[in-house]
Amino acid sequence: MIERYSHLDIPKFFRGDAAFANPALYRVLEEEGYRYVSRLKANAVLEREIEHLLTRPVGRPPHKPKVFYHSFQYQAKSWQRARRVVAKIE
Repeated sequence: MIERYSHLDIPKFFRGDAAFANPALYRVLEEEGYRYVSRLKANAVLEREIEHLLTRPVGRPPHKPKVFYHSFQYQAKSWQRARRVVAKIE
């Protein structure tokens, strides 16, 4: 897929689920100038980073779910560098 679009002068985006959370794929996407987003599997380090957002607010529950986002730098052991991670907490 990456090779098929490599000659086109268009913005290139890639979106994948947790099965695509692969450092080799990230490197290729970055080298080819892709913007990408991929879901990460939960782990203890990521959970600790968002722990402060996991407490339920005091009072009656709202009619709609509250949604919080938290952005941070994270480097898995298999990665050569840190990357931006955005967590969504509902």
